[in-house]
Amino acid sequence: MARHAGQMVDLDVEDFGRISNLDGGRAHGSGSPEARAAARGRTRGARARYGYLHFAIDGHTRVAYTESLENELATTAVAFLNRARE
Repeated sequence: MARHAGQMVDLDVEDFGRISNLDGGRAHGSGSPEARAAARGRTRGARARYGYLHFAIDGHTRVAYTESLENELATTAVAFLNRARE
């Protein structure tokens, strides 16, 4: 256990599948560009898309900070850590 805030911060990244094939016609009307884009996402062989939840949890206060980001690259994780420290 950390003795003061910021002494120990736990970082983690979890991936999750994005739901891109929702029926766009319900929200935007049948035949709209959004509905057509949703239909293209349902085609066979469509590539699954993922998002990445970055977590930072302070070991002393147990305060958590989370962002949903596009990748889990080192540069993204370092930028996330800098924002979490602020």
